[in-house]
Amino acid sequence: MNIILGYLLVIFYLLVLIFGVGLLAKKYFGVEISRKIIHILSFLVFPIYDYFIGPDYHLIVICFLFLGVVTVSYFFKILAPIERKNNKNPGTIYYASSLLVMSILAYFFKELYYFVPLAFIALSFGDGFAGIIGTEFGKKKIYKNKSYAGFIACVTVSFVAMLLMVRTYNINLSVIAVLLLALFVGIIELVDIGLDNLLIPLFVFGLGYLLSKDNGNLLIALLIFDGVFLVSYLLNIMKFYGTLLSSFIGATFYYIGGIYSFLFVIGLYVVLLAVHLIRKKAKFVDVVTKKTGAKDVVQVIANGGFSLVFLFMALFLKQDIYILMALLVMLAAFSDSIASDIGTLSKGKVYDVFKGKETVNGLSGGVTILGTVSMAIFSFAFSYLATLITKVDFIATFILWGICILSVSFDTFLGSVAQAKFKCEKCGLILEKEVHCDTPTTLVSGVKWLNNDLVNLFSSLLTFGLSFILLVITL
Repeated sequence: MNIILGYLLVIFYLLVLIFGVGLLAKKYFGVEISRKIIHILSFLVFPIYDYFIGPDYHLIVICFLFLGVVTVSYFFKILAPIERKNNKNPGTIYYASSLLVMSILAYFFKELYYFVPLAFIALSFGDGFAGIIGTEFGKKKIYKNKSYAGFIACVTVSFVAMLLMVRTYNINLSVIAVLLLALFVGIIELVDIGLDNLLIPLFVFGLGYLLSKDNGNLLIALLIFDGVFLVSYLLNIMKFYGTLLSSFIGATFYYIGGIYSFLFVIGLYVVLLAVHLIRKKAKFVDVVTKKTGAKDVVQVIANGGFSLVFLFMALFLKQDIYILMALLVMLAAFSDSIASDIGTLSKGKVYDVFKGKETVNGLSGGVTILGTVSMAIFSFAFSYLATLITKVDFIATFILWGICILSVSFDTFLGSVAQAKFKCEKCGLILEKEVHCDTPTTLVSGVKWLNNDLVNLFSSLLTFGLSFILLVITL
């Protein structure tokens, strides 16, 4: 009897919410506020369900029906209060899909049950209030249509709501863990095309459960993720998705590789930052390369994305050799950056060794003695540090060093013979820009679509392949 009553109350509440509260809110506040009010109040479905039914397969049934209804509504616009006009963003479908996935997992693993409402409330309250506050007060944007006001509201409300949920259901999460989760929710809420509705609940669901097991390493990794994102993105060091990936890479290096692996990566960034400051003080002006300012996701993948593969291999296979390979992939990418950046400070001639002629300072494919020697010293020193961290034989330092040099050489080769080079018809300068002196430039060599970011990506892929071959030989 309680189960039937539970179903009836859930259905009745949703009907009142959508066609009562939703239509009224749409009339007086507009469709966007209406959607967010429904988003927030939809959470009350769980307490009703939990009181009358509790942990059982019925949660799967309700979530499955919910997914079916919102999918039909998305395509046929049946539930007007929850759908935007001309909406191509399937956020409601992502929302319902995440609930269905969590309900299935909670059915088979009973200890996960109360992490469903934790994830549910983080999404419904955090994302809901972010939309309302952002719509009303969000003049200054943090990313696309997402505002600073909405971000702060999301973090604040999700923190309070999750903390209340933790206390209500006696979930083993500290206040610090809840706060870091709330910051994480605020960051992921910035993701566009509705994917935040999928990612927020699934991540809170999984991370909340793992953190409840008193996983201190994961807590610090989450702190690293939040901290790296806030510093890198708000200071405009990287673009949004590049920052997300960098934050994830840094947190993963700590969580899987340990503190020394994380410090190794930090050391790479510190050296590169020092070089950038030296270049800035020397007032070097880059007129030939196509720089985009803050790093995007392609550049981040080229610099360290492939290292994630080895890190997860280390996690599941429990062998430090995979951590060594992850460090090597990062090192090779940074070695190329050191060679390029320090090379631009050279007062000597710049040669394109693969074309056998002198070239412009800063142009891809160019080599200087200063840049080459600096890269060799840098890569050898960090190769040795990598062997110390992973406790392998000293002879491995020379193998890592050789792979770094080969990777940088391959990058230089591609930059010389394959990367697109253009000529400015006004000033006659050969450069990597498609527009110069306010006029389109002319392709004079290389493949038009192959820019420096892709060259770096292919070089990192080569390093990944060589590292994997080395791994096979070693094992």
